[in-house]
Amino acid sequence: MGKKCLACNNIIDKANHYVCNDCYKEIRSIKDEYLPLRESTLKKEYSRWLRNLNLTRNPIYKKEYQLKVIAIAEVMNDKYRNNRYITNIIDYSNNQTASNNITIKKDEEIEEQEFNEQNKDPDVDLKNYSTYKKCNDGHRVISKSEKIIDDLLTEKGIRHYYDMEIDDNTNYRYDFYLPDYKIYIEHWGFKDRENYEIRKRNKLEYYKSNDYILVESDEETINDRHNLIKALRKVAPNIFSKKSDKID
Repeated sequence: MGKKCLACNNIIDKANHYVCNDCYKEIRSIKDEYLPLRESTLKKEYSRWLRNLNLTRNPIYKKEYQLKVIAIAEVMNDKYRNNRYITNIIDYSNNQTASNNITIKKDEEIEEQEFNEQNKDPDVDLKNYSTYKKCNDGHRVISKSEKIIDDLLTEKGIRHYYDMEIDDNTNYRYDFYLPDYKIYIEHWGFKDRENYEIRKRNKLEYYKSNDYILVESDEETINDRHNLIKALRKVAPNIFSKKSDKID
């Protein structure tokens, strides 16, 4: 039996490849997005998508994240002759396990840990990652309220990312991002905490200064999901199909 594609699990027809032809075409397209980036930024992106790959259990998101990880690894090899990332993928391809996940070598784990310490997001201190809630699409979020948001977006068929840097110029992280609509969602889970309010104001100013579209929710409004639906419709009137407009 032949090897399986790292991204989609299809059988690979060439022994020295680690992805199938269809996924290879997708990777070539993704690489164009990352070719202009500096090596330091590529490492940051690699760690970002690898983290999300390891968190999700949804096969659609898993494939998307794996393609990005592979594409970035290839750019690192092609542009900077840094073959450590691509070697990791090839080693995995030659020793596949049932999990079909790209693993991180020890030195890369250390590198990621050092990077995270140097670029620590001030919001992270307020998050308890040991209490992840599993969402219907496989995402793992940190609170019941974020699960409500994630499950709503999944139910309505809206593609979304969770908990990543807003962009390359800041360490602030969004709660949710809807790439097809370029909408960010922030859920403010705390109230009357001085440090949290300061970070909130700074974060809001960053969204505003960059003209990013932001939808907000809080603990008082999130339990009625109509509030979030109305807020999303306000900035993107056609975000929900007529079929999805029906509210339980």
